[in-house]
Amino acid sequence: MKKLIKLLCIAGLAIVSCKKENTVNEPVFDVSVRTNTVKVREPVTFYLSGNPDLISFWSGEKTHIYSNNSVNSERGVKQWVQFETQVGAGTQTNNLKLMASKDFSGVYDAENIAKATWTDISNRVNWATSTTRVGTGQIDLLDFSTAENNTPVYLAFYYYSPKNDLKPRRWTIVNLQVHNVLANGITTTFAPTLLSALFKDVDLKNPTYNWSITSGMVMNDGPIGTDENENWAISGPIDLNRVGTADFANTSDGLLKGISDAPVQEFSYNFAAAGKYTVTFEASNVSINEKKTVVRNIDITVEP
Repeated sequence: MKKLIKLLCIAGLAIVSCKKENTVNEPVFDVSVRTNTVKVREPVTFYLSGNPDLISFWSGEKTHIYSNNSVNSERGVKQWVQFETQVGAGTQTNNLKLMASKDFSGVYDAENIAKATWTDISNRVNWATSTTRVGTGQIDLLDFSTAENNTPVYLAFYYYSPKNDLKPRRWTIVNLQVHNVLANGITTTFAPTLLSALFKDVDLKNPTYNWSITSGMVMNDGPIGTDENENWAISGPIDLNRVGTADFANTSDGLLKGISDAPVQEFSYNFAAAGKYTVTFEASNVSINEKKTVVRNIDITVEP
């Protein structure tokens, strides 16, 4: 019995010991400089105290601003869509329009298309005029987004061909991309490999001819005298404010110091341009299940 109690006590001590070993303490860490003002290309030396498991460095320069490291939605200073078009032989004109809506319900039928408010933005597009493929240029979409919310926009290609003695035209659309450019220069590009994953065809008149959507989109043409044809190819919801890549730390792997590295006591950095920068050091202690972090900021003025 005494032996059993002794074994239980040893086991209990081992468990307590393991818990203590797995306990993560908040890092004891600080950063200082001897001067907050330097010249362009003049090294500024940061003096680091403490020995946290991990340290990352953010210079405060463009794309390296710590406060932007977790941004996943932000209205850019520029937002646009672009694609390429190609048009076949024929004599009908103005068959194709580019439309945009912020209140389409997402139900792809005639009733819900009619209920939505659609803005014709065809005049923003550089359309092809022949079988030579042409890029549209940057089709501005900034007026369809706001900083306050992420209301999605729906884009649609509206094709209409009347029945008359003129020949309808075949249209091809490929390489569609949506861009969101932030003030810091970071650009998020949404470029679906298959447009069939984004767009749906809604046939309103003449089911013989409709949008064929795969990696690109094709509206086939009929002969002269073909019955009136009306089709929509409508996208899924597009978040124009989507941010795919946030700001990142300066070092190539994101770390100034790793767990197995020796303590870092000094670190020097040169700024390439004059300005005021908020430099950030993030220090963390980690275990398999836990991470504790402290952040230290220092304002640096770089003179010409």
